Amino acid sequence: MMRRRRVVFPSVPDERAPSVEPGLSRAVADLPTRQRTVVLLLHGYEWTQSEVAEVLDISKGSVQRHSERAMARLRRKLGVDR
Repeated sequence: MMRRRRVVFPSVPDERAPSVEPGLSRAVADLPTRQRTVVLLLHGYEWTQSEVAEVLDISKGSVQRHSERAMARLRRKLGVDR
């Protein structure tokens, strides 16, 4: 039986936290769970699509689609263009 790797996210000290759009955290929180997870792993923690696919047990294509849909939703919600 294969064991899944446990995902542990490191904390970031306040002084190292980046400056971000004020509405971003709410917009990310409003994403569907799978899209939110994919966006955070890819863009927040800089994981590769392969790593995300492995840990979520989905294909790399699914990771890409979740990411594209999530980013489009975030752009609409925040009123920014590409």
